[in-house]
Parts: sequence; C-alpha cells; structure tokens
Amino acid sequence: GALRISHLLATRSFAGDIVEVTVLRDGERIKIELVLEARSTREYPIEPFIIDRAPEYFIIGGLVFQELSGELLRVWGGDWRNKAPRRLTRFERHQWSMLEPGEKLVVLVQALPSPGNMGYENIGMADVATINGKTIHRLEDVRDALAAPEGDFHRVGLGGAALPDILLKVADTFAEDAQIQRAYRLPSLSYIEPASP
Repeated sequence: GALRISHLLATRSFAGDIVEVTVLRDGERIKIELVLEARSTREYPIEPFIIDRAPEYFIIGGLVFQELSGELLRVWGGDWRNKAPRRLTRFERHQWSMLEPGEKLVVLVQALPSPGNMGYENIGMADVATINGKTIHRLEDVRDALAAPEGDFHRVGLGGAALPDILLKVADTFAEDAQIQRAYRLPSLSYIEPASP
C-alpha cells in the first residue's frame, strides 16, 4: 500500500545517506539522488517535543497562548491521537502541507478564570486565526497584534466555524493581568525566546 516517503526515509536511512528515488514528473519517470539531512525539532511547524528550554507562552486577560507542540498534545496521554481535538491532530498529522515554512500553529490553551473572560472559561485548545484583525502565524504575532487593539477591545478569532470571537476590554486587562499573575504566582505573563541570529 501507499507509504509516506518520510516513513521510508526515517526507518531505513540515516542523516548523510544518499538515497535514490524515482519521481513521476509530467508523465516521465526521473531518477534523482537525495542527500538526507537531520532536521532540528525547532524547524518543525509543530515541534514533536521541547527539551532543554522553558515553554514559550503569552497571557493576556487570563487567556493563555502557546504554539502547538507534541508536549501540549500529550496532555491527553499516550492515546492523544484519538483523544485530543480532531482539528489539532489533523494539523499535527499534515503540518508540512497545512502550514507554510516558518509558520507555527498558535493555540488558546485555556482561559484562567477572571471577570474579563467570563463565558470563555470552557474554550481551550483552539487554534488562533486572528487577533485584532491580524493573522497569527507565530507566538510573536500574538504580542504584536495585541499592541494594536480594535478600539476599546481585543478581538481573538479562533479557527473552526463553531467558535465565537473572544472580546476582551482593553482597559480591564491591565488590572486583571496583575491579579492573575499574583493568583497563579507567575514570574511573568509572557516568555518568548529571542529569535536566533
């Protein structure tokens, strides 16, 4: 049956190996040689695991944003492929075709209860499409989009047609953020590693 080329390469070859493959292009079979290279997990659109560094996050108005990773998906245990939200497992399974190079999938992990996010506390693990009208491709985009609210509100647009936009009153988030930071004993409301040079 059909097998993914990534499966064949990962189970039969090593980084540095030269592999001959035949491709069908414009009806003609062409043989080409590929040199296999190791890929850092940081280059994956959805990192399979995160080690040797703290998780990155951004919190505003009690909403916790992170980039989707294998670590987050494993919250559902060993059978996460069947128990995690289907939309997220679909992104994980097809990440190389669904996300552009350098793009990550930002998710609203959860809403830490506060007066400003009342009614949204049950929304969690949903992919974030836009914030304040700006498309979100990475966690840094969350920070940048929140710097330019839509009038008196921040508007968070979630992926999937069934989920409503989340509205946070800008003026309320400042006081609530300080309260949330104290209540949950958070050293900071955000941690985003500086980009590598």
